[in-house]
Order: sequence, then structure tokens, then C-alpha cells
Amino acid sequence: MRYQSFLVLHKERIPMPNIENFKGNLRLRWSYQGKRYCLTLGLTDSPRNRLIAQMKADEIDRDIAYGQFDPTLVKYKPSLEARHSLKVVDLFEKFIKAKSREICSQSLVKYRATLGYLQQFFREQQAKTVTAEKADQFRQWLSERILPNTNRPMSANTLKERVTLVSAC
Repeated sequence: MRYQSFLVLHKERIPMPNIENFKGNLRLRWSYQGKRYCLTLGLTDSPRNRLIAQMKADEIDRDIAYGQFDPTLVKYKPSLEARHSLKVVDLFEKFIKAKSREICSQSLVKYRATLGYLQQFFREQQAKTVTAEKADQFRQWLSERILPNTNRPMSANTLKERVTLVSAC
């Protein structure tokens, strides 16, 4: 369902923000005073996120109607703190979701196994707080894990593969 309303100002019809899916993510696009605007929301396309996008479109709509529109779009962008407060596990889950469209099911099993290791090691840690030292500690910890199906540590190839998956995120 696309959002499209029209505001009449001085007998001029001004189209309001449209919600669009762009490469699996939601964005708003509209024109105002002869200029084209695009606001990427940082949200994947889902029914819940479409409601959030609709609220943001309504906010922009109201601001234009009341002459309070911010052409820099700073007012409408998600705060930096909100964007950077993702947990390590949440970030990797988003990465898996994005990659799941382009990888085979066997690769997806490897991603999910890696997610399990991240959950055990990082628990609730924020992604922005992971240092190079902490990443090295994770690699060391992972190399010492005993695999339940073999009762042996992870092979060097498997370890490299898991670390590569995490670093790709």
C-alpha cells in the first residue's frame, strides 16, 4: 500500500512522500518547491516498518503544511545514537537476512552457526564497542571451541570461514 496524499496550498497540488522499497529497504521520496527529496529510513521492508515509514511520511506532510519543513532532512533522519546502538548479534542477524536472498541454504547453515557463536561470546554487547582486541579474543575463543558433532576443535579452514563471515558483516 503506497501512501499518496495531496496538500492544497495556494491552489497548488503538492505530492507528499511516497513509501518505496529500494533494494529491500524503505525510503521516502517526494518533491517540494521544485526540489526532489529522498530519505532512506534504514528499515527493511516489512509491515511493521511500513507503519513506521508511514508515520515519518505523515510528519513530513504536516511540517510542509505548517511551513516547518526542514529541507536538510536532519529532523527526519534516525538519530546517530539509534543507528549505532545495534548489538553485535542483531547486526549479524540483519546481515543474514540481507544475504539470505542471494546465498544457498547450505551457506545459510554456516551463517546461522556463526550467529550462535556470536550469541555465546558477545551476548548483549553493542557492535560499536567491539575493538580489534575484542575481535582477536573472539577469534581465539572460537578456535578453542569443541564442536559437538566431532568432539574436536574447529579446523583451521572452518575457523577462517567463520571469521570471514563475521568480518564481511
